[in-house]
Amino acid sequence: MSDGRKNRGKKSAKWILLAVCAALSPVIGILLDVFVLFPPDADAHGHGLPVFSILLPLFVGFTTVIVLLITAVSAVWKAALARGKHYEYIKSFWKYNHFPNPVMTFHEIDLDAGRCGIRCIEIYGDGHVECLVNKGVYAPVPTADAINAMPDYTAYIITGQEFEDMWNGRSDVREQFYHGR
Repeated sequence: MSDGRKNRGKKSAKWILLAVCAALSPVIGILLDVFVLFPPDADAHGHGLPVFSILLPLFVGFTTVIVLLITAVSAVWKAALARGKHYEYIKSFWKYNHFPNPVMTFHEIDLDAGRCGIRCIEIYGDGHVECLVNKGVYAPVPTADAINAMPDYTAYIITGQEFEDMWNGRSDVREQFYHGR
């Protein structure tokens, strides 16, 4: 996964260029007024409207505000899309049915908290289900690949909706275990 360091130089160069243009726009406007629009000659006494020295800084300021607004809206949009993506949901099966242990578990994992389990659903071979909420135990839950590396387990990544359906008792899998498979 990328940590975003690749594009840092490009982003800062864009902001530096924007700041330099905003700072130099009055000077460039005055130079354009003096040498292009109203060039000094023997008959001219410097009369005329300073068009570029007023309009260029206004245009650069307006452009800067637009760029800042677009950047802010983009950042808010990305944050809204990323919301909820810091969770992972895993369904795992134990291949052997040893009575005191669950045969199927569902985990809700907080990726921002070091893979800490938030909620867990344990389904036992006799059909009873336990829904557990983490209240202070911060042990990391292994990845699905790490669980699959163990000889007696199989694990899959599932969607948040599948987990919520199990948590709220609205799943065929849960009904299957209630009725003795």
